[in-house]
Amino acid sequence: MGMISDTGRFRRATPETFQAAAELLAAGRFEYEEALQAISIPSDMSQRIAILKAARRTEIECHGKWIVAATKINAFEGSAAMALVELGADVALAAGKHGASTRISARSGREATRHGLNLAEVLRQVGEAHGGEGGGHKAAAALEAAGDSDALLAECKMKVVECLH
Repeated sequence: MGMISDTGRFRRATPETFQAAAELLAAGRFEYEEALQAISIPSDMSQRIAILKAARRTEIECHGKWIVAATKINAFEGSAAMALVELGADVALAAGKHGASTRISARSGREATRHGLNLAEVLRQVGEAHGGEGGGHKAAAALEAAGDSDALLAECKMKVVECLH
């Protein structure tokens, strides 16, 4: 399931990824459909509600051909960002306040990544600039830093838009 999730359901997979997945499915006697269902539908009702609230609160901006979505949520930031990309955003950012810290998760579609967007680098820069840390992968990253969630979210969005132009 991790391979399916990390590759965006194999949209960013290599031939080696497919081979490894096939071997794991055969060895574990799993069906691919079972794995998809396990990662597609959040099993926890609170997670499902949080994702729906995040979708309702989403601010959508178009920058040229790119759709950038940003939302605030209290938990499950990564799941919310992934859901927004699955709904059609090229890039999604989900911010949550956790005590004195803000956590932001970001996800992007394949085209934005091919265009040169590196979310790990964007979130690392913003996180470090605010006394925190960030990182991850080109298409999936997160940060945690002290500061106002609105300001950090706006800064991440600005840097994402800069990278897309």
